[in-house]
Amino acid sequence: MIHVQSTALEQTLLNANVKVLLIFDILDEEETCWQNGAKLHQHGLDRLEISQSGPKLVQELSSKRFIGLSGDFNLLDRQLQSSNFQVVNVNDNGERGIGYWTPQNGLVRNLNSKNTSTFIASLGPVIWPGDTTSAPKGWQIPTGGKLKVLVPVKIGFLEFVNASTDPTTNTTVFSGYCIDVFNAVMKSMPYSVPYEFHPFAKPNSESAGSYNDLVYQVFLGKYDAAVGDITIRANRSLYVDFTLPYTESGISMVVPITDNNVPKST
Repeated sequence: MIHVQSTALEQTLLNANVKVLLIFDILDEEETCWQNGAKLHQHGLDRLEISQSGPKLVQELSSKRFIGLSGDFNLLDRQLQSSNFQVVNVNDNGERGIGYWTPQNGLVRNLNSKNTSTFIASLGPVIWPGDTTSAPKGWQIPTGGKLKVLVPVKIGFLEFVNASTDPTTNTTVFSGYCIDVFNAVMKSMPYSVPYEFHPFAKPNSESAGSYNDLVYQVFLGKYDAAVGDITIRANRSLYVDFTLPYTESGISMVVPITDNNVPKST
């Protein structure tokens, strides 16, 4: 049983008569059965059905709002609404608030401001290292050098990242949502940062390894960064630093289904 920290969410689940379970190994177990003398293997996932409590659960969750560990829990059109965040300037003398970020107005000096902006100029003065208000110009890359950015090569979910070969030019073309986000961020930098993408592939264009292997290449210093649909995991965080997540998978639950025809396990 999942331990729910928030009493509001716990009460919501109780009102909807839903028990939330963590199901891992059961989905990987196989059930052996016999039909007409033939031995069959039924995967645990095949036994899952649509929850009859789903509409009630959606109704209960949509009407609840509370403050959790990550901020306000508030669903609008079944989507979790982003919270307001305070922008903090940290230096040797401690920390000082210089503004806020809100989903409606972006970066603002005050929460009651009606202006909309995505520029840091909308915030209070920033004290940079060296106790100066002058923004640093950035670092200088050696002449002829470029950031080497590693990109995963895979088969599915190409909408996120795709490294394909152009048959006309015999060059690798990089596309997808992750590539677009990276290009947009680099374009918005106040100084030029030359970079080039490299596919994480073998000479025959097949993937050169797992995502763990890809991350480890950055740790070894063979590449300067990696971009793609790379999940932030504890073991990978031991070797590289991740950006903040820029996409979310949403909220999902797995609930048990009671089948009177299946004997209870002891």
